[in-house]
Amino acid sequence: FIFIFVFCSTFSFGKPSRVSHTVELRSRYIWRGLDFYDDDVPALQYTMNYAMGDSGTTLGLFTSMALNDRSIHKEWEEIDLFLEHAFPKKNGVKTTAGLLYYVFPHMRPTGFSKNTSFEYYLIFAFEKLPLESTLTIAHDSRMGDDTYGNLSFSRSFGKKDKEFTFETSIGYNRHHWTTGTGWSEWDLSLERPISKDTTVTLGYTKVFLDSLNSSKDETWIGVSYEF
Repeated sequence: FIFIFVFCSTFSFGKPSRVSHTVELRSRYIWRGLDFYDDDVPALQYTMNYAMGDSGTTLGLFTSMALNDRSIHKEWEEIDLFLEHAFPKKNGVKTTAGLLYYVFPHMRPTGFSKNTSFEYYLIFAFEKLPLESTLTIAHDSRMGDDTYGNLSFSRSFGKKDKEFTFETSIGYNRHHWTTGTGWSEWDLSLERPISKDTTVTLGYTKVFLDSLNSSKDETWIGVSYEF
């Protein structure tokens, strides 16, 4: 990934390349129905996106760390690298293909096959439907072990620059980071900017798979700042 980043940054892609950063504080880290840090531990997260002009290709970095009881939860702290490409829209559908590389630096035992994992994913955004609709299909080849799918719908309303965005999604899990199979979680979220660069999000997750998360209901709040 480092080689790809350096290689690509030496080329021009029409429009100027852009780097964006997001820092988010979350009351808990709920991901695909899984509570990464048990016991309602808050998380601090950072995301960097390097958009390569108008090529449709983006390189990125995501990190997450627990803010309480790190001696207990730090083995699930992660550093993720991703590469994705958005293809031109066709018949109102925008397709994105990506590769995600997970690294859990504190997990023991260490080693390439022990604390790292690869995920391949496709995202289909349907722009002609009444609601903004997205279908995500992801397959993990190592630690996550299998396949996950998610269908989401969102709608924005209110005044420009202060509008609310409501989103709901349903996930289907086939042994992806868990031993169970079936409908895994139902998510609801409400997002609103409170300034030009700062956004507050309220989220609720209803978990269906016991093997994924023994807590059936998860509620969280997040505050993010983009620069």
